[in-house]
Amino acid sequence: MRIKEVCIKNFRGYGENLNDPEGFFRFKDLNNSLVLLSGYNGFGKTSFFDAIEWCITDRLNRIQNLQNIMKLDNLKKSNYLKFHNKTEKDENRVVEVSICFEDGIVIKRSSKSNSIDEADYKSEFLSDISLLSDKLLYDIDEDNLGDVFRTNFLSQENMNGILRAKDPAQRTDEFLKLLGLDSIKKISDKSQIRKLPSVINKISKKLVYINDSKKELEDIFANNGWGNFEEYKVKVKGIIKEIAHFEEKCIYLDEKIIKKESDFEYYDVKQCINEVNNCILKLNIIINKYIRYSKILDLLVEEFLINKMINLYGTIKSIMFLKENNISELTKINYIDKIIYYKKNLRVLETEFDKCDGYRDLWNKFLNKREKNKMTNRLLEEFIDKSKETFEFIKLFGKYSNNYDELNELKKTVKLNTWKKILKANQKYILNISKINDTIESEKELIKISSEINDKYVTILYDVRKYIDDKNLDYCPICFNNDFSKYNKDDSILNNTSINNKEKLINIIDITVKGSNKEIELAQKKLEGKIETLKNLQKIYQEKIVSKVLNNFKGIRNLYNSYFCKIEIKLQWIINCHSKHINTFDNKSKKIENRINAYKKIYKIVFDKDFKDISEKEIENIQTENIEVILNKMEENYNKKYGIYDLNIDILKERLNTIEKLLGNYNEEKNMSLLKKKINELNKIINIIQKITPYEFITKNKEMLEEYVKYSKKEDNLKTDLNELEKYKTYIDIINRNSIIYQRKMIEERLDNNPLIQFIYEKINPHPFFRKIKIDYSNARGGNKWINIMDDSSENIFLDHIFSSAQLNILALSIFLGLSLNQKISKLKQFFLDDPIQSMDDINILTFIDLLRAIINSKSIDSNIILSTHESNFAKLLSIKMRNNNVKIFQFIGYGEEGPKIKVQ
Repeated sequence: MRIKEVCIKNFRGYGENLNDPEGFFRFKDLNNSLVLLSGYNGFGKTSFFDAIEWCITDRLNRIQNLQNIMKLDNLKKSNYLKFHNKTEKDENRVVEVSICFEDGIVIKRSSKSNSIDEADYKSEFLSDISLLSDKLLYDIDEDNLGDVFRTNFLSQENMNGILRAKDPAQRTDEFLKLLGLDSIKKISDKSQIRKLPSVINKISKKLVYINDSKKELEDIFANNGWGNFEEYKVKVKGIIKEIAHFEEKCIYLDEKIIKKESDFEYYDVKQCINEVNNCILKLNIIINKYIRYSKILDLLVEEFLINKMINLYGTIKSIMFLKENNISELTKINYIDKIIYYKKNLRVLETEFDKCDGYRDLWNKFLNKREKNKMTNRLLEEFIDKSKETFEFIKLFGKYSNNYDELNELKKTVKLNTWKKILKANQKYILNISKINDTIESEKELIKISSEINDKYVTILYDVRKYIDDKNLDYCPICFNNDFSKYNKDDSILNNTSINNKEKLINIIDITVKGSNKEIELAQKKLEGKIETLKNLQKIYQEKIVSKVLNNFKGIRNLYNSYFCKIEIKLQWIINCHSKHINTFDNKSKKIENRINAYKKIYKIVFDKDFKDISEKEIENIQTENIEVILNKMEENYNKKYGIYDLNIDILKERLNTIEKLLGNYNEEKNMSLLKKKINELNKIINIIQKITPYEFITKNKEMLEEYVKYSKKEDNLKTDLNELEKYKTYIDIINRNSIIYQRKMIEERLDNNPLIQFIYEKINPHPFFRKIKIDYSNARGGNKWINIMDDSSENIFLDHIFSSAQLNILALSIFLGLSLNQKISKLKQFFLDDPIQSMDDINILTFIDLLRAIINSKSIDSNIILSTHESNFAKLLSIKMRNNNVKIFQFIGYGEEGPKIKVQ
């Protein structure tokens, strides 16, 4: 049975072949004697072997065995199954691998998943798995298709797996798989049930424990006078029945004591003990409740007595109050008229206080209005007007002040005639200043206009002068006059006959310009004189009027503020005195009223009727002696019961307050009659439950009993199990012994001095000293059997220390080929070697090629070889050496966007 063709698409490094109509990478003629895959690492040679494994077994052991290194979560996220080149096409790719065998059988597997470790991984297998197993395996088992790859495939990863990476026990497992004896190994392993003796021993100990516990418990029951188990149950059930019957009659019991009163007739010993413990637990709760209710009742009784004594104290005090107070005299006292008088005066004072405050606000607002260093007639007129109102304040000041000097000073300050004279002088100064100021402004405007006209006139004259000079005219170009005798006859230039008209005309223009400027300068000097006069007048006004008025205003402000403060203080003091009088008389009136009301209230308490008419004789006839006798008797009883002496009303009230706080800590109803009934009922149930306390189990004995009850129910089953397990142990020992004998026999037949392994090993000849090896099946620690590799002197070879990497590879290759060529597991007549010449030197390579040629040309070996290599020289040499054989070469010459580029030879 050989594989003839493998087709791969979208698997690992293989995408879709653009040169194939269906997109497959097709590897044909794989049943040739030798098939060689050569090219650089990473171009897809190993993925070719992975594709065959996945198609047949739906696994990729080489990658999935990396879980301990890469972690399962990382494998789940990786795309190690489906080809990806980061294009839109990736999402819709389908992984497909098909294998065609020589007899025409075709198997095909496909999947849309990115990796086998995905949670929703699924693949579709288009073939009959049982038929495939029958074709590939001698021993058909639905789970052992992976044996094909252990016997026919030698990968880079497990090249040294048998020798370097595993201990002797694991190496033995690998050898047994190659020999097809792993099923026998499984039987041998399963027959070594190390836990079985432990289980038997454990059951035996439980049975011994049951017997010992029973004897010890019987002794405990006898020592306590309980009799045996049955007698104990009868006694306990009798008490439980009595508790249950009384419980039915209870009215105030909050919680049931016996939970299952209808079932306790059928209790076993353990249940009886649990019920005893339950009753004792409930007993403690009931006792605590009994104590709690008793405390509440004691506090309520004490509270009742104290209230009685306080009431008696109050009655005596009330009677004494009635006798000591004369109601007739109290009703005669009246302070209402005095309160009305002071309240009336208080309103007047408060009004005048408001007036005083109003006068001050009025003056402050007025004085704050004036502008600094500026005085107007209106301001003085307003001041004079406000001064008239001052006389109203002077009256108020005179009413509440005895200082006549201050009063005269105030009158003098606001004297109206003086201020009227100042007003007239101010009006005169302001009028004169205004007139001069108006004149100055008028002349300023006139000079400004004259200057503007003169400037324009002078400009025109200069333009005419320039025109005359430029044109050399002897007449006026404006009026065309050439006779200038009438202008400035006193001027020597104009009178000089030797000067021509042009020069005279220019002289006239110059004289005119000078004359117009002198007139403006003269007007300016007159204006400056008037401005100086204005300044002097303003200075005099400032000194005689403004400064004087401002100083007076300042003095008035200070004087008024001082007087106003004095009046306010005096008024406030008088107002406070009146308020105190009102409060004093008001308080006295309220006290009288309260005493009258108290008298009426006490009167009603003592005589049990409303107070109407005064009956002094009735009050005098009341006697307190009998009440005092009762009070003294109650105090004496209280002293004896509670141990508190020297009682008085304050001590009783303090104790009553303490009792109320203590009662506040309890949520129960504060009813003495109800509490007495509850306490009586609790006392009866306590007496009944206490009958069961002698039957209480201590914790240690209870635990022993529970263990005994637990295991005693299983005693018969434990005995049966013990007998069965002892039989099983006998049978298993026989199976284990026979399987080990058979396994040893088969291994010795197949491994001992295996000539084919020795032949292959000597053919490649990797080591200068260890030229011969053999495989030995020997005993190991603990009775196990290990397979060891030995040299010719029958000593174990320490592989990691003696051989180099290349020598180990050759040794592994020798063992793999030697065992696989003789195995009876796989029917597949092909050997798949993935890059087997790692680290080999030239001599090793040449001998290995000769070995391959010998295997292929051997008539007794009906198998072909499919191998891969990254060594181009090895590939060339192999093709030359095998030129006379049927060789197929797949050369991986490059790698593109959709996978490897392959040249077929």
